[in-house]
Amino acid sequence: MSQGLSVFVIGIAATVGVVTSAAAIFVVVMVVLLFVGGPDLSAICGNRVVDLSRSGQAFDDVWDAFNARIDGGATDLITVDEGLVTSRARSFLADESVDEIRDVTICINGAGLNEARGRVAIAVLPDVTALLTGDIDLSGSHPVITITDIDVGSLPGFVSDLVDGQIESGVNEAIKDVDLRHRYSLQAVGGIASVEGRP
Repeated sequence: MSQGLSVFVIGIAATVGVVTSAAAIFVVVMVVLLFVGGPDLSAICGNRVVDLSRSGQAFDDVWDAFNARIDGGATDLITVDEGLVTSRARSFLADESVDEIRDVTICINGAGLNEARGRVAIAVLPDVTALLTGDIDLSGSHPVITITDIDVGSLPGFVSDLVDGQIESGVNEAIKDVDLRHRYSLQAVGGIASVEGRP
């Protein structure tokens, strides 16, 4: 092998080694960031403490009575707070045996700013904390979630942005069996969601 070719091969090998080392360091840093920091998991939304004293059945009772009034031909309006919605979300996850998601809290902040946060289990690894920000549309035959932002651990936004579409699709796939009996519109702000239903 000529000396020039030898230098070229050594240069390529060195470059591959540097790139491989940089990639390994990047992966290690991302894994560390995945499991440290992240959203606060206390049941507080801004300065509002979320009341978790009610069961998921309390939400069902309110919703069923709401639908019964609409079945009778009336347009009706209900308001639900973060505690009631959070209790229903936790009950839904337990009923559906979704053990990978725990300690969920729903914060009602307004259009596009509503939050769902909790712990997400990853196989053979510690749980990570996650925060989804977005909206829910109740105007169709089943709810549709739109995710505007995802925070997982302390990962930088550009990393979590790579999977937000997949997570949004997965969430909507999971709730597509939830049938909406009527036409609904939703207004959300400051801890309260108002839902109007029409026959």
